Amino acid sequence: MSKLIILLAFLGLFAINLFAQDIDPEVQAKIDEYQQFVDKYKAEDNTGSAVNYLIKIGNLYWQANDADKAIVAYNEAEILLQGSSNTTAKVQLSNSLGYLYMGQGNYVNAEKYFTDAYNISRDYANSTSLISSLLNIAQCQQNQNKFEDAISSYNEALTIALEIDDMNLAVKSSSKIALCYQQLGDTQNYTYYYNLSVKFDKELKDEIIQQKQDEVNRQSNLARQSAMLLQMQQYKNKMMKDSLSLQQQLNEQNEARIELLNKQQELRDSLIFQQEKELTNEKKLNKAQNRVISLLIFGIVIFIIAFLLIFRLYVLNKKQKEKLNQLNGELNVLNTNLNNLNIELSDKNEKIEKQSVILLKQKENLESQNKKISDSINYASRIQQAILPVKVAIEENFKGAFIFYRPRDVVSGDFYWFVKTKKEKIIAAVDCTGHSVPGAFMSMIANTLLNEIIKAKGETRLNVVLTLLNQGVIETLHSSKNVEGVNDGMDITLLKFEDGSRKAKFASANHVSVVFVEGERSTINGDFYSIGGMEDDYNVEFTEQEIDLGKEATIYMFSDGFVDQFNKKGKKYMSKRFFSFLDDVQQKSMHEQEISFSNEFDAWKQDFRQVDDVLVIGLKV
Repeated sequence: MSKLIILLAFLGLFAINLFAQDIDPEVQAKIDEYQQFVDKYKAEDNTGSAVNYLIKIGNLYWQANDADKAIVAYNEAEILLQGSSNTTAKVQLSNSLGYLYMGQGNYVNAEKYFTDAYNISRDYANSTSLISSLLNIAQCQQNQNKFEDAISSYNEALTIALEIDDMNLAVKSSSKIALCYQQLGDTQNYTYYYNLSVKFDKELKDEIIQQKQDEVNRQSNLARQSAMLLQMQQYKNKMMKDSLSLQQQLNEQNEARIELLNKQQELRDSLIFQQEKELTNEKKLNKAQNRVISLLIFGIVIFIIAFLLIFRLYVLNKKQKEKLNQLNGELNVLNTNLNNLNIELSDKNEKIEKQSVILLKQKENLESQNKKISDSINYASRIQQAILPVKVAIEENFKGAFIFYRPRDVVSGDFYWFVKTKKEKIIAAVDCTGHSVPGAFMSMIANTLLNEIIKAKGETRLNVVLTLLNQGVIETLHSSKNVEGVNDGMDITLLKFEDGSRKAKFASANHVSVVFVEGERSTINGDFYSIGGMEDDYNVEFTEQEIDLGKEATIYMFSDGFVDQFNKKGKKYMSKRFFSFLDDVQQKSMHEQEISFSNEFDAWKQDFRQVDDVLVIGLKV
């Protein structure tokens, strides 16, 4: 007995040594180094730095799979932070504890610590940290199957993300809400939030950014051109003003010169008059000698004054000529500069004209390319129309039928499909991811796969058809979760009618159909999986249901384009209004019903743009 006990003890020790996981020496050395910093900062009463290194120690233990020691380090940091105002460290510590418990699968404790981080971030208005905490809280709630609470948390994160214009977080939040509604089985809300995430990701952000960039470029170009023209006009005005001032100075100098010449002429006339008077009065000169001498002296004085005046005028005139020459030189320089500016302006105008020619050619090229693209899309539309079943072939195989088909663009992601075998007839309503050209490509893939599975291989079990279709889409597109919540694929409804039977087979991937049996409405829900959709499971299996048609039945198959259409007030049509409309029109003839659907859609949409492709199929059997 004692030997057995010794053997068991030895085996126990061997098992302990075998499964014990020692911490890597380098990691342990880093932990010891951090512990020295903790002791140092605690001694210095530096709480913030000590807490920072305790969190790092806890993270290293956690990464080394020693959760118990990690919790000890975190708890020591939590004690040090009591009463502290270091909100950043508190948020970091709460998130670290949350991630630790989440990794252990303890979502209750993880949610508690993520909630602590949320409350701290909310008090200090840190939007980014607030959204991160909300997403973590919602993930814990989702893992506990508390989907309503998770939806509330994701919605709060979505609201804040839209307020701070963070479209990446908006896409993530809306796609998470869609997953919660899918797990709750709420197809309507799942579809709404899924489309919302696609809208945020593919349309809103790029359009706003492009509009802003175009406006900035336009305003910048206008401002540069206006500033250049204004500067040139101001320089021309200054040159004209300086030229006028110089001309005015020259005019004033000429007037002074003319006035001086007039005075000289008056002086000469005075001297001539005096000489003539002396000649005529020669006999009286002797009697008035003193008077003549006085006159001569006066004349000499006048001559001297005149000479001085003429000399002064000569000096002034010389200086004015020099100044005039200087002004003329400056004027020539200014004229040269003005000519250079005119040449430069002419060169710039020539460059602008060349750029205008280039832009005109680019415009012509763009118009040509747009025409080629439009022609290609129109040709693709004719190809897509060609692969659709002839409506007459569908109408001839039922008591009555109509197809209300309204693509959003020239080509469509929605399409219908029909085949008649010897004993069966199968009809499908398909809604591919996206619309326009991407949706049309998906519709071509789906049409080809349906032809291969049903027509070529002869497979008519509807659940098997959907499984093979899902695998074919994944193989064709190499599908994977490249973007969370967004995948290429399609939603589809299949109906099979066997000759001589008042029962029909139904299978659907994320679609709903409506059947009226002898006037009573019922809704047929398919599987929540899409083809190549968000679950991205290659081996997903679908179900086939049987419908009792009674003596008379009307069946409606449809995509989500009709119920998702907005009106000019921003309201969506919604499923409730759609079902009520079916109640009102289902007793009419198929032709009258098709007209009613067209009128109802146009009256609701009015001037608002069509948001998606629309397909409604009505069958009377």
